[in-house]
Amino acid sequence: MTIALIEAHDAKVAALVISASDSVRIELAHVAVYHVREPERFDIWSHTAVLELDGVDHLVMEGSAETGPHLDDAVVTTDSGEIDNWKELLEPRPLTAVRLIFGSGRTIDIRCRRGQLRLQQQSRYVESWTGPLANP
Repeated sequence: MTIALIEAHDAKVAALVISASDSVRIELAHVAVYHVREPERFDIWSHTAVLELDGVDHLVMEGSAETGPHLDDAVVTTDSGEIDNWKELLEPRPLTAVRLIFGSGRTIDIRCRRGQLRLQQQSRYVESWTGPLANP
């Protein structure tokens, strides 16, 4: 099925791996992927995924993780603005920054040059969605 939307809201971060080089891997235990069934009808599946960031020259983490590893939001920026649909990250592309905002209020700010999201395992069916998508 064709992917219409990859949503960062409520994604579950499993690990943040900082390498000795200038790269960071954000391993996701869950990210919601909307697969097109027919126009304005979608099957939402949970996938594991990895967001790979290269050219990292700044990383700051603030706040506590008391309420767990779920993201309230994530802001990915390029020179031309924000990327709302993580589907745009399935191909390597220039980025300027990634900001992860957790439900606890914890934030992780990363400045980088390139990024790519790699979907891994489709793990479970979540639900069906009927209607237009806010961030197609």
